Amino acid sequence: MRPKISELLNKITELTNSSSLTTLEFDLLKQHIRNLYEEVQQLKTSIEELKEVKQEEPKIIKTNNESVLHVTTSNENAVATKDSINEKISSSGSLNEKLKTNNKKEIHKHLSTKPLKELIDMNKRFVLVNELFNGNSDSFSQAVQHIDSVENYEDAKTYVQTELLSKYQWDEASQSVRMFLKLVKQKFGEE
Repeated sequence: MRPKISELLNKITELTNSSSLTTLEFDLLKQHIRNLYEEVQQLKTSIEELKEVKQEEPKIIKTNNESVLHVTTSNENAVATKDSINEKISSSGSLNEKLKTNNKKEIHKHLSTKPLKELIDMNKRFVLVNELFNGNSDSFSQAVQHIDSVENYEDAKTYVQTELLSKYQWDEASQSVRMFLKLVKQKFGEE
């Protein structure tokens, strides 16, 4: 067993033997478990690569028009495997970089999005219908339904700016317009 794995197992055992863990100790325990997982993954990868190297055919190298059979020893395999693992690890980046997505929307925001209709309670609906849609609840419902049907925030924003702002003469500085725009952002997990 690798010394790093033994060390991590000892640290995990020490922390779990405690009768109660503080928040800091619990976070430390989680980090040790993550590190242990990464070490085990690296060990697994190196074992698989070692098996592949052992299964390779002997290489024939030609020198001065003579064929020379080159047999790789297990020590050479270990060195070659170790170098290739290091190259892979250094080029793969950190765990944080692997989990980072190019999408600006975070996962918890994506999972917490709801239809706009569900985000607007009775009090907000009353204010929005009366102040933004001139008391016409059908127009309000159609606008909400349209926003719920679009794919992304940019399409919803375009709809609000091109259709609703001009049609109803909204003042973007008013509290009710800002509230409506905030609800649209929440619907798409942008706020």
